[in-house]
Amino acid sequence: MTMDEMISNLLDTLQIDELHTCDRMSVATLSRPDETGPKYLTMSQGFDQEVLTVEEISDSGSVPELSVINRGELHVLLLDGEEIRGAKQNRVLNTSILVAPGSKCTVPVSCTEQGRWHYTTSRFEDSEVVMAQSLRQRKQASVSKNVREHQSFHSDQGEVWEGVDTLHCLLDISSETGAMRDAYEARQEDLEKYVRAFADIRDVNGIAVFLEGKLAGLDFISYRPAMNDLLPKLIGSYAMDALCEEENGRREPDPGEVQSLLSRIGRCALEVQKSEGVGDDARLDGPDLQGAALIALNTVIHLSAFIKADEKSFKGGMSSFSHRRQFRDSM
Repeated sequence: MTMDEMISNLLDTLQIDELHTCDRMSVATLSRPDETGPKYLTMSQGFDQEVLTVEEISDSGSVPELSVINRGELHVLLLDGEEIRGAKQNRVLNTSILVAPGSKCTVPVSCTEQGRWHYTTSRFEDSEVVMAQSLRQRKQASVSKNVREHQSFHSDQGEVWEGVDTLHCLLDISSETGAMRDAYEARQEDLEKYVRAFADIRDVNGIAVFLEGKLAGLDFISYRPAMNDLLPKLIGSYAMDALCEEENGRREPDPGEVQSLLSRIGRCALEVQKSEGVGDDARLDGPDLQGAALIALNTVIHLSAFIKADEKSFKGGMSSFSHRRQFRDSM
């Protein structure tokens, strides 16, 4: 089966289940009745079981690359946008990667802590967060551009730093090292409200998320136990956007928009590149959406799709940030 066929088959068999709502955020769950494919650990589970090691590639380090070792007997999924903290500076994964058992690989990352370049720990640990969805979408767009033009999974690092700065400004947060995680720690109580509200969501394969009633994007994970483990992080990623969204008049979420999004994903152009781990990385591009899929072991392991940034109200936050920064810089 070709990659096109595997993605089409997935989209055709995904079921849109219940709609759950908390304040400004609604979540439609997605499931695949004939769940098949490999078992694997999440990054968090790999750390907990002490089979996963993530380090700087050398003592001097390299901002866009890290070394990953999987000493376990199962594959380990590193999810696009997951953050790891420690070593010389905090980073996020640029793309989803499946690390084979008993293997070592170099993975592409972006810095999310601009003001630090010195060791605090010898190795990385789980930061327990996924990058805010709007920042993740913008990072994904720059990575996809580099895949098309340079066959590289590097991001626009300057844009990532600007996005983290935006996040701090929108939430009125100060961080000595410009660490994205400081925003999550400062708004932990608000984020936990959303995580608790959606805690009953279990044993699904994916979520499609509405903010202020507008569809923002979706994430699909092939292995339900992995999705159960990743769900609080993913909820936190979208919830961070909910905290940043400007009030633009809330409307009722329409589950029919999820089916429309699935159909449009199926019509996206694909750009395929060998993954840095097991399998292939497919970039999806459509008129109003973008996405990426990790396809390995004859399975779509992870699929994400986002409404393009110019379709979403977070740009209003970006504009507000620019005005505030100009005012601050003029003082």
